[in-house]
Amino acid sequence: MRSEWQEYRVRELQEIAQLRVEDGNHGEYRPRRDEFCEEGTVFIRASDMDRGQVLFDSASKINGTAVARIHKGTVGKLAMVPLDAPPFVYPPQTTFWRSLDPDAIDHRYLYAYMHSPHFRQQLNSRKGETDMADYVSPTAQREFRVLLPTLQTNAPSPTSSARWYCGSHGNCPSA
Repeated sequence: MRSEWQEYRVRELQEIAQLRVEDGNHGEYRPRRDEFCEEGTVFIRASDMDRGQVLFDSASKINGTAVARIHKGTVGKLAMVPLDAPPFVYPPQTTFWRSLDPDAIDHRYLYAYMHSPHFRQQLNSRKGETDMADYVSPTAQREFRVLLPTLQTNAPSPTSSARWYCGSHGNCPSA
């Protein structure tokens, strides 16, 4: 590991308000067939993610009653939600990782890092711990380790770190 990089546990980054990791709405039920509609709140599932993008236009829509009734859990794909995304909800099988401090953690770096072997090894080592479908709880994800540049004057900025990582690994989407 390069000397200007440091490893942090996700829970440590949450404690200092730099990162938030949570899963989807924990309603009592999954949306029923009669709660899907042509116009409504976008309902994102793993099938609505492709090549790092969320496919808002083709995703199902649910009515307001269903928004508070979503429930399920499993390991899913990775996608970056754009800043101008429409309002949406997702089931617990979808966990979001959000940078709360872009000066400390660039969202593009975080996305690229989650494709790295370092991150994937942690994910794969935890996903079979239940007797149900593959699942990694947010509690378990908060124990994951994340490599970040140290906040020193000679360390790369988060944005340049993202560019360095993306350039080295070819996994960064456009901003």
